[in-house]
Amino acid sequence: MEYLSECASNIELMEYNGIIRSERVASKDSSEQGAYFCAVPKLSYACIGEAFPLLLIHDLYDSQGWEKDKPPFNNFNKTEWKNLLRTIWIPEYLSLRKDDIKVEYKSVTEVEFCNDWLPITKQIAASAIQSSIQQIVRYGLIDAWNFSNYLIETKTEYIDFQFWTTA
Repeated sequence: MEYLSECASNIELMEYNGIIRSERVASKDSSEQGAYFCAVPKLSYACIGEAFPLLLIHDLYDSQGWEKDKPPFNNFNKTEWKNLLRTIWIPEYLSLRKDDIKVEYKSVTEVEFCNDWLPITKQIAASAIQSSIQQIVRYGLIDAWNFSNYLIETKTEYIDFQFWTTA
């Protein structure tokens, strides 16, 4: 957790404008569904673990509606930011329980991944996944019925892919 918060706290999103692809969609009906992805090129990272802090920070800024070219708070203090990431945002993002710092995850097949989709997921899946899938890992609360979080390695990119419903 300490290492992830250190890496994530050093990210300045403006520096990555040219390499990040992302999209967020929400249903316009009573199904209350949403989907999101953020993708970065594999050529920029040795592994998905290196890309993960950027994927996390991008989603955090995007989901909170923060401007990506500014610090998240007025009177921004990097030490406080690192502490907020470590104690609040990262545990929430990874669905960590208060007493447990283990992240739940499991490898899934492409069929299992597609079978889990909500109707809204199809709206961004084609734009999110642009090359053949090599590996898929579900993370967070892996048995949750109302949301699904995946890290996907394709031939060309690392992707954080999420979908949810509040209905």
